[in-house]
Amino acid sequence: MALIVELLADHHDRPGFACENPEFADYLRARARRDRDAGVAACFVLVDQASSSVVLGYYTLSSFTVELGSLPDDYRKKARLPRYPEVPATLIGRLARVVDGKGLGHVLLVDALQRAAVMSRQVASHAVIVDAIDANAVAFYLRYGFFAIPGGSQTRLILPMTAAAKL
Repeated sequence: MALIVELLADHHDRPGFACENPEFADYLRARARRDRDAGVAACFVLVDQASSSVVLGYYTLSSFTVELGSLPDDYRKKARLPRYPEVPATLIGRLARVVDGKGLGHVLLVDALQRAAVMSRQVASHAVIVDAIDANAVAFYLRYGFFAIPGGSQTRLILPMTAAAKL
């Protein structure tokens, strides 16, 4: 199986996508194209090159900002962040794979991080942010080096772009 990740297009079978979270499946079916067309989220789909219409998973990327004051002082100093009110970031808004797609989450996340790192050289982005939907998602992201911002939500996780680029 030769897997590729590409921008969501009209030939992708959005209605046929099923994942563990009905909300994420509904998003791909009903809203991903609208969000793409409105310029609020870029949706990338994972397909097998042999049957490129069957969606095996997807993720979305958007521009985002993080309030500088929400980041711990030691983190800001270590990262040498300027004293702007907000810091640019990239948001992985959604990431989902088909129900029986063991290992595909890894493929999707690594692709999203690589894409974010490459784009951050053209449009500045200090970090990648995710809002994990549940404890399983938190555990998944923690394995890749994401961490919760101390004092903040335990489901909003951050990964500095320098770390994302290494993955």
